[in-house]
Amino acid sequence: MKKLLVLLLFLLSASALAENYTAAWDPVTQDVGGNAITIDGYNLYLGEVAGTRGLKIGTVAGTVNPPILVFTENRVGTHYLVVTAYKGTLESASSNEISITIATKSPKPPPNFRVTLK
Repeated sequence: MKKLLVLLLFLLSASALAENYTAAWDPVTQDVGGNAITIDGYNLYLGEVAGTRGLKIGTVAGTVNPPILVFTENRVGTHYLVVTAYKGTLESASSNEISITIATKSPKPPPNFRVTLK
């Protein structure tokens, strides 16, 4: 039972290493021809290779203004993000790419460590 408790405390400490990020961008109001448009939403992509779209990590409705998305990432290394707009099945080209770098962090020590004589 005590081993399980120590393991649970360690796992909870490790999951606390995740960082929350807020991605924000200006809303899309025009199509590529310069005409007014109402979009359905936005897709946020995160990848590990610059210049690639990576995996979709979130979607924001086109009615959200200003468009923002809070996401969590805990993998150490440099990650690249882009956002696209979509209307129906049509998706825009990727936005400008930005990068975030997550450094290695040590977990906090286990709290309330104690030994008792039995």
